Amino acid sequence: MNTLKTGTFLVLLWTPRIVCILFIASISLFACDAFGNNTGFWQTLLAFLAHLVPTFVMIFILYLSWKRAWIGGIVFILAGIAYMIWKGVIYPVVFIPLFLVGVLFLLSWFFRKEIIKAQAVYSGEETE
Repeated sequence: MNTLKTGTFLVLLWTPRIVCILFIASISLFACDAFGNNTGFWQTLLAFLAHLVPTFVMIFILYLSWKRAWIGGIVFILAGIAYMIWKGVIYPVVFIPLFLVGVLFLLSWFFRKEIIKAQAVYSGEETE
């Protein structure tokens, strides 16, 4: 396996995970809406945690998808469809990354054998 091919498959392995982490981080910023409402500490904390529920759900899905990419592919695409149905096509900044992450996870799953070979070549276990 040549170096370019090895690098391509390793990029395909890590891209959905990194994009998903960045998306989760950006979605988490919406939880800052809980602050500045002149409510008490406990109400603000409860509102902050309530705003973080989607973040916790996506972290759990990412955890499940880390070794089983097909789960992330299916669930993130379904989440994009659900969000598009729920909010309409008004907020593409949310559902387009969900679709992108889902498709990248499915590609990662589809090319899993080549990715495993690329990991072996990269770690020095296999030379061709």
